[in-house]
Amino acid sequence: VATPGCTPALHVLALACDFKPGDEVIVSPISDYGTVQGLLAQSIIPVFADAAPGSVNFSVETIEPLITDRTRAILCVHFTGLINDMDPINALAKQHNLLVFEDCCQATFGQYKGRLVGTLGDAAAFSFDAEQTMGADQGGCLVTNNEKIHERARFMGHNRASETIPP
Repeated sequence: VATPGCTPALHVLALACDFKPGDEVIVSPISDYGTVQGLLAQSIIPVFADAAPGSVNFSVETIEPLITDRTRAILCVHFTGLINDMDPINALAKQHNLLVFEDCCQATFGQYKGRLVGTLGDAAAFSFDAEQTMGADQGGCLVTNNEKIHERARFMGHNRASETIPP
C-alpha cells in the first residue's frame, strides 16, 4: 500500500489493525517520533522496551516483561540497518497472540537469515525519503501478507468515498 512516507504507513497500519484507545504496542527503544506518531494519534500507548545489552535493538528478554493483557503488537525498528533477532521475537509474539510489525526505513534490502526485512513479521513500513537507504525524494509503503490488514490498510490509506470499513 503506497503512502506519502513511513510515518503515514505506520499510522495506516495502526488504523488497519483496529486497535482500541488504551491498547499497547511494545516499541524498539531507539527510533524517531515517526515510528510512534500513528500510535499516539489513535490513542494507542507505545511501551518502550530496553535495548539488549551491547545493542541498539531490543530482545525477547527486554520485551517479555512488558507484555500485558492490553498489549496488541510488537513494533521492531531495524535502526541504522541493524536487524532485530526476529525468530525469538516472532515466537514470543505467537505465544502471546501478538502481531509483529517492522519499521524498515533504515534497513531496506537488509537480510535476516536469508530473508529480506519487511517479510519478517505481519506487516512492515518503508520510507523512500531522500535521507533513507532507498531515497527517492519522498514516499513510503506498507507491506503485508495478511489479507485482513492489507484490505483495511488499502481502504484506510486510499479510499475517501466508501462508508463501509472492511471487517
